[in-house]
Amino acid sequence: MCLTLGLNYKEETAEQPITCFKVVMKGKSGGLLLTPYQNMTVKIGKTYTSEIRVGTLCGDSVLTLGFHSFQNLELAKSEAKGWECLKLTIPLVVKCQIPTGAKYYQGGFECSDILALNDCYGSDMIEYLEIVE
Repeated sequence: MCLTLGLNYKEETAEQPITCFKVVMKGKSGGLLLTPYQNMTVKIGKTYTSEIRVGTLCGDSVLTLGFHSFQNLELAKSEAKGWECLKLTIPLVVKCQIPTGAKYYQGGFECSDILALNDCYGSDMIEYLEIVE
């Protein structure tokens, strides 16, 4: 999944923590939390860092590397619902934050049954705070 940035995108720096939401997958037998697209293991209470990189895909400016997240809970719930068809995992929504000082972009992406036009973030840091549902 790539975050589409649009024509007038700009890198911003978080002046204060920014609340956001992510979907993670948990095995039905318990265990690890994994991000659905990159299969990265994550833990609640931990902060992760990544390079952040912009590229071009089909003529659009996209974030090709960084952490993708939703600005609001409802969009994250819609994304999680799209993963319910998997039989071995349970999709969960996690409240996160982009920490103060992190670099980020605003943009959108199409996933599951939703189109989030400018309601998503791509950032170089993210902290997983708590499982929402």
